[in-house]
Amino acid sequence: MTTTEPEVTAPNPLWGRQNRATTVGILLLITIGAFEHLGVSTAMPRMLAELDGGHLYSWPFTAFLAASVISTVLAGRVSDRIGPRPVLLVGPAVFLAGLVVAGTASDMPTLLAARFLQGLGLGAEAVAIYVLIAQVYPERERPRMFGLLAAAWVVPSILGPTAAGVVTEFIGWRWVFLGLAPLALLGVVLLVPALRALPPVTSSGAVRRGLPLAAVAAGVGIASLTWAVQHSVWWLGLAGVALLAPRCASCCLRAPCAPDLVCRAWCWHGGCSRARSSAWRLSCL
Repeated sequence: MTTTEPEVTAPNPLWGRQNRATTVGILLLITIGAFEHLGVSTAMPRMLAELDGGHLYSWPFTAFLAASVISTVLAGRVSDRIGPRPVLLVGPAVFLAGLVVAGTASDMPTLLAARFLQGLGLGAEAVAIYVLIAQVYPERERPRMFGLLAAAWVVPSILGPTAAGVVTEFIGWRWVFLGLAPLALLGVVLLVPALRALPPVTSSGAVRRGLPLAAVAAGVGIASLTWAVQHSVWWLGLAGVALLAPRCASCCLRAPCAPDLVCRAWCWHGGCSRARSSAWRLSCL
């Protein structure tokens, strides 16, 4: 009679001893960031009423979005050149500062500054986390980690508004921010061992020198358009369009489908090649 030994399965690298803290830290930072991005909407009416900021209702969201656009690009540049370590130390620290400032805000300018800090921190750490995944996890495990990241974004979008509403009703809207501060700090602490073990990174690719300036222009353009629409300031709206249009055109005209979908709508009598070359020059700044 022959006996077969039970199959021994190797521990999941995502939750094994070596990567367990890194996995928890990544998911914790993304979940907190997603909650602040998507879940605070139910607490916003209460906090704006208390801070007398009803006329600026959309600006906590606009400040967050504009800041995240800027920091996403800048963090990508830094991660490409010297690795994700400095971004994953500075980004969560900025996000944590935004939580504390928002939780202690006494007026609308302070709240808007706090939301700007939160956007800067989340945009930076989200990009650097993807770089960290590529450096820490084996290739066969990365799709599973990306699936967990997707869940970390989806779950707060479903449960976040309800949770924020409950906290606002029974504890106070300030704890929508302050209650997450210890968790953000814990997420950074869990990532420290993995960050210390990262190998040095040297950049050998071409540098697009105008990319940070384009990111700042996009963030300013978003804010300008928002203010122009709310206050009917037509010249500010035109300035916002002028800041955003070149980057949008360059992205569209560089796409593989551009000859069929874009050029037919925007170019006349052979002008497509000229438009494409102009967009290429803008995108290569």
